[in-house]
Amino acid sequence: MKVNAIISVCLLFISYSLYSQDFDRSRYLPMGYNEAASHYFATETRDRYYVLEAHYLEKVYYSNRYELRVFGYDDVNNDYNNLVMESVQNLPDLPKGTAIKVYYYRRPTPGANNNARIDFIEPTNTRFIIGHAYPAFVNLNMRTSFSTSAPRITTIPRATLVNILEEGPEETIDGITSAWVKVRLSSGQTGWVFGGYLEHWNRNDYLRSTSNSTPGTIQNKIVGKWHGDDYSYYEFYEDGQFYLEVGDGAMSGRWEYRDGAIYIEHGFGDEYNWVIHVTFQNDNIMNTVQRGKNTRLTRIQRD
Repeated sequence: MKVNAIISVCLLFISYSLYSQDFDRSRYLPMGYNEAASHYFATETRDRYYVLEAHYLEKVYYSNRYELRVFGYDDVNNDYNNLVMESVQNLPDLPKGTAIKVYYYRRPTPGANNNARIDFIEPTNTRFIIGHAYPAFVNLNMRTSFSTSAPRITTIPRATLVNILEEGPEETIDGITSAWVKVRLSSGQTGWVFGGYLEHWNRNDYLRSTSNSTPGTIQNKIVGKWHGDDYSYYEFYEDGQFYLEVGDGAMSGRWEYRDGAIYIEHGFGDEYNWVIHVTFQNDNIMNTVQRGKNTRLTRIQRD
């Protein structure tokens, strides 16, 4: 049994490696994280192929498709967010936080606002995405070289975003194994910091690291009344109750926000039985993905 399992894993790895070698990457255009989130709700006039760099969070299988959840830096809004993408084929299981490239395509689909599908994903072989910004979740010393004994240039305040220029050697510090990275501050200063204090693999990790943002502020942001582009209607209340109208039906129950998603229990079971992944375009527009369906919610009244 153990030998068969090992053989299966080896065959899967070999198959994936061969597919990686044969996969044609030349037609895929680089796509920023903000662009990818915006395009997810757009329609195309012709076939388009894109590649997105992000961090792997998890994959979820539904009846006929996989959903891949990734996390990345939105350079337009200077913020971090989760993004959910779909695939009709199985995807490799990777450790949470792995830096990956997601190759996906969009095709004209009249009347649909979700026509993006993943072709292929592959690790970048680095811990960080070069050129992206990451927040420090402690006051962090920036040094002249990748060593704790190197002279200190400055101390970077907690929650400051730093741009990754280069990745250096790995080291274990305070029980954390990560890579040293060369970074640039908004002032133009450059230097080396230990990357173990920059790694954030979901939106709540990022929010906990910032000085004036917490998961609670996102929960408060969701509270209010929303109208969906599918003619749905939501009311989220501060006491954890919600009301929803979809088509000719309506339901109510309880809700909470955690790990980048709204968890809903609508009275038909003892557990949360809906998970709605959310990203904010701004304070008044909330993009949601629930079981592969994308809905854009617009605030109609702020309670």
